[in-house]
Formats: sequence, structure tokens, C-alpha cells
Amino acid sequence: SLATKASTLLQDITNGIQQHGIVQLSSGERIYAYEVDGMGKSLQDFDDANVPSLLSLPLLGWSGLDQKVYMATRERILSTKNRFYFEGDNLR
Repeated sequence: SLATKASTLLQDITNGIQQHGIVQLSSGERIYAYEVDGMGKSLQDFDDANVPSLLSLPLLGWSGLDQKVYMATRERILSTKNRFYFEGDNLR
């Protein structure tokens, strides 16, 4: 049935994110990667300003969200640890 196929697809996507989309940084913290290439490399310090995005995961209602990993991801994206993060009047 369609419901079974959708449920299977959701589980496959969740498994893929858990296996490949959560990366461990040199600091030891685990975060969601924005992008992975399938060969061990990932884009970690980036997020899209639109939805869907890493920061919008709780709004999307994904049942597989790991709250601890999400909070570490959010903290990193919204900090100066993120080389793409800018703030202030002149975007320092």
C-alpha cells in the first residue's frame, strides 16, 4: 500500500541520516552535516536560509530528530565557529 511504501521510505531516509548525516567533529561533538559526498567528506559549517534547512528541522516534524545532535548543530551554526556566520551592523 502507499502508506507502507511511505513508511519504508521514511525509515530508509532516517537510517541514511543517522549513518551518514551525523558527523563527529575534531572537538568530539556530533552535529548534522549540511551535505555529505558519500566518500567521507562533509560540509559542516553551513545551512540554507530557506526551508528545509538544518535549523528548521523541529518545525518540519521529523520523528527521527536527535535533540542532542540538533542542539549542537544549532549552537555551531549560530556561532563564530561557523566560518559563514556574520553579525553586526557591517557584517564583520
